[in-house]
Amino acid sequence: MPEILEQHRRFLPHYQETQQIFSLTWRLDGELPQQILLSIREIQAAMAELRAKAPGSICPDLIKKYRQCIERYDEQLGRHPATGINLCHSDIAPILTHAFHFYDSNLYELHAYCVMPNHVHLLLKPHADDPENGVLLSDIVRRIKGYTAKQIQKQGYSGNKIWRADYFDRYIRSDKDYAYTVAYILYNPVKASLVKEYSEWDYSYFWKEFA
Repeated sequence: MPEILEQHRRFLPHYQETQQIFSLTWRLDGELPQQILLSIREIQAAMAELRAKAPGSICPDLIKKYRQCIERYDEQLGRHPATGINLCHSDIAPILTHAFHFYDSNLYELHAYCVMPNHVHLLLKPHADDPENGVLLSDIVRRIKGYTAKQIQKQGYSGNKIWRADYFDRYIRSDKDYAYTVAYILYNPVKASLVKEYSEWDYSYFWKEFA
């Protein structure tokens, strides 16, 4: 039976078991329009419904509802213009992609990522052999955010708070869910009308060939 490594709540509830692959997303700090704030509240409500269910129970309708809320929020965020800092700027995006790869094999197994102008997506599997050496999702996010924030501030953004507190996480439930999530991450720039083909985006990655 998988071991529970982490279960906590800051602004959002987070739950982690061993041997799981997770989809993560977080965004730049800054105010958002009411439409996107409404989507965040819908995500929080869907998460609360899921957490209220008995551990181990299968809730496909709730899981689908939560995923749809996340996607609606993400698509709205993708269309919302970056203000102040653009993560896809040539002096910022390499900071992020370097950090994602730097921690690969150290803290986690990196499967995919995509850097968008105002948020990022990651798909990874935390190492679970030594829970006290950085395999917790919260620690992974903290270290990536901390390092990248300092490096971005060195590019002339000193004094700015870079990242919004907290993050969204969702664990992958099946091979079908995995394939769907990879496609969703890689096609994010296409949905945001930033490129016509996912392969044209310079700031995304998948560890295997993607058809």
